[in-house]
Amino acid sequence: MKIFFLFFLITLIPTVVLAETKIEVGQTLPTVSLEGKDGVSGELKQNGEIKYINWDLENHNSKVMTILHLSARKPTEKNIQILVDLLDTETYGKFSKDHYITVNILNYDDIFSIFGISKPIAIKRFIKRFKKCTEAAFVLDDSSTVRDEWGLTEKGCAVILLDKNRKVVFYKDGDDKHVLLDMNECKVFLDKFKELINE
Repeated sequence: MKIFFLFFLITLIPTVVLAETKIEVGQTLPTVSLEGKDGVSGELKQNGEIKYINWDLENHNSKVMTILHLSARKPTEKNIQILVDLLDTETYGKFSKDHYITVNILNYDDIFSIFGISKPIAIKRFIKRFKKCTEAAFVLDDSSTVRDEWGLTEKGCAVILLDKNRKVVFYKDGDDKHVLLDMNECKVFLDKFKELINE
């Protein structure tokens, strides 16, 4: 039994290494892109009807950027709600898209889907928020491309604050069992955000 358990632990080691984050404060965030596929992946755009276009992180270069990466799970949405409310209060309608943008990335590849129902519901909620927040970018990822490229936590959420040169100024990643940022951490985030905006 002990030998089997040891073997089991050894087989887990490569997985842990592969999941190691590739994001470091002070370093440039690795670029990533997604192919636009209607109803499946890409950046959402609305001109009458919703379209899904190719998305590339470099589309937002030269802007202060807040990235919210979410697994399409209700606990994850609740865990980041404090920060979402803060962003709505502090940024909505206050800054030009030429200088600042919030990028919301929904990864629905790692959601458990019962009879194919859960994923459409998650996407529907995402689209509803997209229609309300026209100043932000909304991106769908159906294959965990962004999560894998940045080494983010599976079934979790992350917040990343970038300066205009795409360098990471603030970063926090977590699972779906804990609140991502408490009020003190939100204050740290907000202070750094204001510094970047006022530069």
